[in-house]
Order: sequence, then structure tokens, then C-alpha cells
Amino acid sequence: MSSYNYDGRDRKTMGIILTAFAALVCISAIALGVVALKNSSNDKRNQARDVVDLNHVKKEKLKEQETTIFQKSEEQMSTKTQEYTTENKKELRETTIPRETTQAETVKPVEEVTTVPEETTHEVNPVAAKVSNYKFSQNGKIAWPVKGDILLDYSMDNTIYFPTLDSYKCNPAIVIRSENGAKVQAGVEGVVEEVSTGDEVGNYVVLAVGDGYELTYGQLKDIAVNVGDEIKKDTTIGSVADPTRYYQNEGYNLYFEVTKDGKPVDPLEYLQD
Repeated sequence: MSSYNYDGRDRKTMGIILTAFAALVCISAIALGVVALKNSSNDKRNQARDVVDLNHVKKEKLKEQETTIFQKSEEQMSTKTQEYTTENKKELRETTIPRETTQAETVKPVEEVTTVPEETTHEVNPVAAKVSNYKFSQNGKIAWPVKGDILLDYSMDNTIYFPTLDSYKCNPAIVIRSENGAKVQAGVEGVVEEVSTGDEVGNYVVLAVGDGYELTYGQLKDIAVNVGDEIKKDTTIGSVADPTRYYQNEGYNLYFEVTKDGKPVDPLEYLQD
């Protein structure tokens, strides 16, 4: 009776132990599973972090590459800009400054260039200023510039015959017979206004005597006066030259014309007898 009870307790105890062992095994299995899951989760996190880190590294490398490329582009652009600017300056300098004036001492500074004031651009004619000091009226008298007969009379109202031209036309002057080389005197005071030559009257001198009167002496040579000269009554202005082709048949002569304000007047009204 007593032995039977011992076996019953042993079985009960063994059952408890086995149950406890089985429970411990289950708990261990669960713990191992939890640890495995945790490790797996950590591995996934680490992998994700590694992927993020790799992407960050790639982005940084790409940024560095872009920065390097941008810097190189800027350097190339800067170099090209400098080369272009230098070339343009060189071309501009060669185009706008002649080679012989590239030295500083031969180029006149801009500030040295002066502009003539507007009020000084219209200067008074020095001849006109001198002429204003002379007076000559309708009653003024002129000494004969040469001695001789009149070959062709003054005639502006009617035509007269010109032997050399073999035609009739008006004559704004008188043609006085003379000799080759005869001295021609002014016959009145005045200012030499013009010294020139023309096809019809040859070499001539224009003398301004004041109040709009001007005298023209033509068919001259050896002219001894210049523009602007103030001459006296007895001043020799030149000598009689060979006649021009317009006066060949008339022979040696002096062309003598008087105008008032540009209009011809009869010289005989002013020549002294």
C-alpha cells in the first residue's frame, strides 16, 4: 500500500518536470524567435541605413563633380572672355589709331583740342575793314591809269562792235590804247581787293576805293601789288601785257572798268580830263 503511493507521486512529479521542461523549451524557442526577428529587423535597418549612406555618398560625389565641372566652365569662359577682350582691344587699337601715331607723344590728348567759339567763327574781312576807312563819291575823280585813245567805249544801253570778235555786244568798261610794257598807275587811293586772271581780260587787279566803288584793271603783267595792300594814287600796279585773244585786233590796251555796288558805271564820268 505504501509502495503504490510512492509510484503515484513519482509519476506526478515526473509529469510536472516534463511539463516544466516543455514550457522551458517553448519559452526558449519563443525567445530565440524574438531574437531572430530582432536581428532580422536590425539587419534590415542596417541595410536601409547603408542604402541611405550610399545614396548620400553618390549625391555628394555628383555634387562635387558638378562643382568641378562648373568651376572648369567658369575658368574656360573667363579665359575666353579675357582672350576675346584682349583681341578686341588689339583690333580696336589697330583700327582706330594709325601705326605711326601709337606713341603717346604723337597722340594729341582730347582735352587739348579746342573749339573756336561760335562768335569768333565769323571774322571781319580785313580788306573790308580797311576799305571802310576810304570815301569815294559820285563826284570823285580818278587819274588816267595810262595815256592813250579809247578803242572801245563803255556801252551798257546799246551794243558796240568788237573787231576781234567780229560781233556786237555791250561793253561794261573802256579799252584804252597803250604800248607793251607801259606802266599802269592806280590813279586813286584804295585797297587791293583781288588779284587774279580771266580768259577775256587776262591778269587783272580789283581796287576798292570806298562807298561801294571798285576799279578793275585788266590785260596786265608784272603785277606789283597784293591783296590787302593800301595804295596811293601814283602807285604802279603793273604794266600792259600782250592782248588776250579777245582783243588781238585792238592791239596793246588796258581794260578799265568801274562798278558801283557791283553794277558797271561809265568810267569816263570819273576820269580826270
